[in-house]
Amino acid sequence: MDNKTNASESKGFRNDIRVMFDANVILCALFGQGAEREWAAAALALAQRGRLSVYLCAGAVASLYEELVRVDAPAAAQHQLAALRECFRVAAVTEAVVDAALALGWPYLEDALTYQSARNAGLDLLVSLDPSDFPVDGIRVTAPRQLLAELATETESQPH
Repeated sequence: MDNKTNASESKGFRNDIRVMFDANVILCALFGQGAEREWAAAALALAQRGRLSVYLCAGAVASLYEELVRVDAPAAAQHQLAALRECFRVAAVTEAVVDAALALGWPYLEDALTYQSARNAGLDLLVSLDPSDFPVDGIRVTAPRQLLAELATETESQPH
């Protein structure tokens, strides 16, 4: 195991639920409005508390940075990305991931890269504000609200 994995496990990450967060969930949690923002922020808070083993697509890091820098200085944006990295692992975008993403023919390459990097990493679930943007089988895709509802049900069914 590499040092980052060991550090993550020592912070209480659970490996039984391995979840890719679409960048749109993170951006909504940080900058969104209304109920959708509340659901996204609650899902992000679970990730930050180590309730889930969470991943971010390597291809989304630059997009996140660009959005963060629109509202703050580059140093602050880098600090915020570093804070996200404290809880998020990064799923690689390899040649095979790029080729598989391009073969999907989806209108949004970042969605295809996110999906294929999640598949390549063997993740269980992909959380997105737009589950319909991922129209294939292989990895279950859900919205933050459904993720939170499922986890609440799971917690309620466990003995206290």
